[in-house]
Amino acid sequence: MDSSSSNFQNFSGCKLALPWIDLCQNIINLQPTLRTLIVCWQKLDSGYLKLNTDGSFNTNDGGAGLGGAVTSDNLK
Repeated sequence: MDSSSSNFQNFSGCKLALPWIDLCQNIINLQPTLRTLIVCWQKLDSGYLKLNTDGSFNTNDGGAGLGGAVTSDNLK
């Protein structure tokens, strides 16, 4: 592929210009946006149970684990 054709990509017959240098510079100039989200515990409504679960899998050795916790509205 020569340098003149590397600036274009063919998508279903539509020729779109892709300004790679401008795109890369815009990505470099991006600044992360920080956002804070406060999460608070709330007591369950009477008569309800809540089940929290989590699990993991290790692709290197095939090991796996899981666990869970049950809570109710009457725990002190």
